[in-house]
Amino acid sequence: MKNYLNFALAGCARISSKHLDAIEQLPESKLVAVCDVNEKRLGEVVNKYNPSIGYGNYQDMLRNENIDVVIICTPSGLHPEMTIEAADAGKDVIVEKPMALNLADADDMIEACDKNSTRLFVVKQYRHHLPVIETRKALDRGRFGEIYQLSVVLKWTRDQEYFSSGSWRGTKNMDGGIFLNQAIHHLDLLRWFGGPIKRVYSIVNNLGHPGIETDDTGVATVEFESGALGSIDATICTYPRNLEGAIAIYGKNGSVKIGGLAADKTELWEFRDYTNEDGAYSSRLTNPASIPNFAHRQFYQRVKSCILENDSYQASVVDLGHLVDGFEGRKSLELAEAIYKSSALHQEVYLPIK
Repeated sequence: MKNYLNFALAGCARISSKHLDAIEQLPESKLVAVCDVNEKRLGEVVNKYNPSIGYGNYQDMLRNENIDVVIICTPSGLHPEMTIEAADAGKDVIVEKPMALNLADADDMIEACDKNSTRLFVVKQYRHHLPVIETRKALDRGRFGEIYQLSVVLKWTRDQEYFSSGSWRGTKNMDGGIFLNQAIHHLDLLRWFGGPIKRVYSIVNNLGHPGIETDDTGVATVEFESGALGSIDATICTYPRNLEGAIAIYGKNGSVKIGGLAADKTELWEFRDYTNEDGAYSSRLTNPASIPNFAHRQFYQRVKSCILENDSYQASVVDLGHLVDGFEGRKSLELAEAIYKSSALHQEVYLPIK
C-alpha cells in the first residue's frame, strides 16, 4: 500500500499559500507541480515552494503521472470543469469553496469522480477549528437536548481593493455572491449542526458595492426538519474591518456560541450537565495561535489519512469525520441556492430544490 502522496496545485493566487504552507508541514507528502496562467504568480510560487515543475497549462499538468491529488484554487466558476478534467485524468481532487456555483455543476463533478473512481474533497477548513470540533462532539453526545434555534452572524468587509484584486471577483459567473463566497463556510456549519432544512425565506441585495455584479448583504430565516429555527445575517459592508463571523446553537440543555472573526473562538459554552472539561471551553477555547494555518493543516492530515488508509475510491466515503466530500459539500451549496431563489421570487423555498 502506498504510504505517501504527491500533490499538485492549480491557481497560485490569494488562497494558494494556505494550501502550500500546509503541504510543506505534512509528512510523507510532496508538492510535485503547480500551475497558473499568470507567469508572474507562477514564478513566485515556484521560487518559494520549489515544486518539481511549474506549468502554464492545466491539461499539461494533468498528464503528469506522478500526481496523486490535484488541488483546485482557481476562480469558483472554473471549479466544475477543472474537477471533471482532473477526475478524467485519474486524480483525486481537493477543490476550494464553493465547489460550484450551482447544483447542476456540483452533480456533474460528483458523477465524474464516481465514474472515474476518484475522491472529491471540498475545502471546509472551519470544520477543523477546535471550537467546532468540540461543539460537534457535544451535539453527537446529545448534550444540547432539543435544539430550538441556530444563528449565523457574518460581519465582514470587502472593499473595492479586494474586488479589484481579481477580475473575476464580484462577477456572477465566477464569484457568485456573498452566500457562495464569503458565507459558505458558515452555511456549511449551520447545515452540519442543524441537520436537513425544510424551508428558507430570504432577502438579498447589493447595498454598498455599486461596481460589482453580485450581492453583498443578505438575511434569511430557515426552518429545519427537526422543527428548530435558524437565522442568517450576513454582510461584507461593515466598517472599518471584519468584526465577527459566528455561529450559535441554543437548546433545551445547552447553549454554545462560536465567534471570533472566523468561527474560531468559543464565546459561550453552557450546559446543564456541567463537567470538569467544560471549564476549559467556557474560558474561550481557540485555535492554537502558535500553529499557523492550523485548520488547513488539520484538513490535509485528515485527507492524507482518508486516502492512504481507505481503499474505497468513491466521491462519498462512508466515514468522513470532519472532511467534506462532494455529496456533503452539495448541502451548503443547496442552501445558498435556496437563499438566492427565495430572494429572487420573494417567497419561501422548500428543500430539497427540485
